[in-house]
Amino acid sequence: MTILEISQIIYNLVSVVAITVITILICVIGFDIIKIVRSVKKFTNNISKESSELYEKISKFMAGILNLSFIPKLFNKKKKRK
Repeated sequence: MTILEISQIIYNLVSVVAITVITILICVIGFDIIKIVRSVKKFTNNISKESSELYEKISKFMAGILNLSFIPKLFNKKKKRK
């Protein structure tokens, strides 16, 4: 074997290893991106659900406060007598 043939074999082996490593890295990054997208979707769904529950609780709380007997007296306008 000549040096040219040996160098060609080494070059081919190095290229195959490099391409394999790059492909594996791209796959790992792709799977991580898919996991991130799924977790963000799940997070946004949970946030919207929790915010609607919080809005309902606040509405019930405010309705309960307005039904107290002394609250309307605080907000009534007093008529001035001349």
